[in-house]
Amino acid sequence: VRSMIYDGRLMMPSSSQLENVGQATNYYKPFASLQNIEVEHCRDAYGLLLELCIPTKSGALDRFVLCFSGDTRPSAMLTKACLMYTSSMQLLIHEGTFLDDPHGRQDALRKRHSTVREALDVAASINAEACMLTHFSQRYSHVSANDVSPIDANNSYPGNWGVACDGMLLPLTKRGMASLLQL
Repeated sequence: VRSMIYDGRLMMPSSSQLENVGQATNYYKPFASLQNIEVEHCRDAYGLLLELCIPTKSGALDRFVLCFSGDTRPSAMLTKACLMYTSSMQLLIHEGTFLDDPHGRQDALRKRHSTVREALDVAASINAEACMLTHFSQRYSHVSANDVSPIDANNSYPGNWGVACDGMLLPLTKRGMASLLQL
């Protein structure tokens, strides 16, 4: 792979960028590290920690760390792995299968999924700069910001967040993360 599409344009890493990540080859390798973490859902369910090296306009490579929860209850193992890995998690992609109402909380426990509030609490606990919520129950024909996060004293997540939809593209940049909502 000699190029990648990033932030809407084709990027060609320079030789100095390749040297910055210690690559002895003449091609760009965006993945600096990849780690799977067992999560609380079913047998062989895993979350993912991924560190990317993203080329900048100045020629340097920015480090971008994201965590993908997969299907899970709020996972102590995933939280611990994130905190041990980095103090600066740029993006948490977490399932928020159920809304945070009595019926949703009960179903989340029974079906081993998370509520939206639980996902945002995980984002706060790992100091994620942004959180993208995914994997909504089919019972919800439409999920809006008002459904997800009523403003109240229990809201513990200070970062930007968004509700994912099929086919959505999100630039992995500070500007892309800032385009998400802020509670």
